[in-house]
Amino acid sequence: MNFRISTIEEIAKVFLRIGEATIIGAGASMFVDEFPFFKSLLGLGGGIFLAFACIIIHNKADLKGK
Repeated sequence: MNFRISTIEEIAKVFLRIGEATIIGAGASMFVDEFPFFKSLLGLGGGIFLAFACIIIHNKADLKGK
């Protein structure tokens, strides 16, 4: 199943926005006293992972799309 290059790039942009929001939310939750710090670190790691995953997806779009 081949996707268009523009579709793959749009999916990557969506992942980037979700990753950015996750990083901002996790960073903000680190300063909340009642919220566990470990969960904030997990959210921060997840957001960074999504951001890097979207960069990789966006760069591979030319190879995977048609």
